[in-house]
Amino acid sequence: MSSKNIVFVLGAGFSKAVCNEMPLANELIDRLAKRSEAISEKKRFLELLPDANKFELFLTHLAQEKPWTSEAQNSRDRADFLDLSRCIAHELQFITDKFLEEFKKEKVPVSWLKQLIDFWKQQKSNVISFNYDTLVEWTSIDKYVSGAETPYSGLSCCDSIYSVRLVDKRRSFDMISGSGVSHRENAFKLYKLHGSINWYYSGQRNFYGETIYVSPTGFHRDQEQGILNMMEDKIPLIMPPVLDKTIYAQNEQIKRLWYKAGEAIRSADIIVFIGYSFPHNDIHFLDFLIDNASCMKSLPEAWVVDVREDALKNYKNLEGRGFSKVVPFIHSETPIETKLLASL
Repeated sequence: MSSKNIVFVLGAGFSKAVCNEMPLANELIDRLAKRSEAISEKKRFLELLPDANKFELFLTHLAQEKPWTSEAQNSRDRADFLDLSRCIAHELQFITDKFLEEFKKEKVPVSWLKQLIDFWKQQKSNVISFNYDTLVEWTSIDKYVSGAETPYSGLSCCDSIYSVRLVDKRRSFDMISGSGVSHRENAFKLYKLHGSINWYYSGQRNFYGETIYVSPTGFHRDQEQGILNMMEDKIPLIMPPVLDKTIYAQNEQIKRLWYKAGEAIRSADIIVFIGYSFPHNDIHFLDFLIDNASCMKSLPEAWVVDVREDALKNYKNLEGRGFSKVVPFIHSETPIETKLLASL
């Protein structure tokens, strides 16, 4: 087992490999068409957008104020953005629920996932995720994975892996990772840089200093509706892949989340990118990576685990700048290879 410090970065391809029904960004448009009036009402606008980053551009259009548009129209677009955020959360939760039923019965072939999570626990790894589903949280619950009748309740799943202060609205109880609150020694750290479908906020454009609530991953299913009712005045805090994420960085907890993730990057000898193609339009993360890499004595290696061979090109462009070298781990069927697991 390597003595080097390994940081993991999870993209949409990771969730896709875990659960094939998990949509990539552009696939969400078709999945959400029946749930969101904004998509059907702006069909003509969507047709004019380039296919490569259609979903990102669409959400950017809705989320950001436009100087060529009236205040009333900007407000309507903002409302559509919030409604669409809720639709995204509902769609991903629906897919996750279906997957977990199969996962618990061991009807899905993801033995590599258990091995990977075991490695994270053993090494107390730093795991950075751009995904807002809760697949990692659920599949890291030992009792749930082993087929126990009910998963851990309350805060026991998330309190030791989330790296920011969240509040369980049922208990008005702080979840403080690493502070001794139900801390598990085998915990890894999960930095969900784009938020999560089980995190909630007011939906206001400026939410500096605002409390971020959590619906704990380990709740009993019959309690789900009660928890959602408590959150009925809140919006899922997911930061869809809009091109400008600075509006979210105003919140102290989100800012701390990115800061702590930056610390993890600065300590890395190897960064393993799983299912993240490093798209050219993700200027925010590129800036984040290079800014933190410039503080390091030596650049980290980039291990690229992706089913798309063309994803390597985006990493190769950063060789010698963001990364010392790029090591490909590519497989035709799944982005987790025996080769990668054996190399860790």
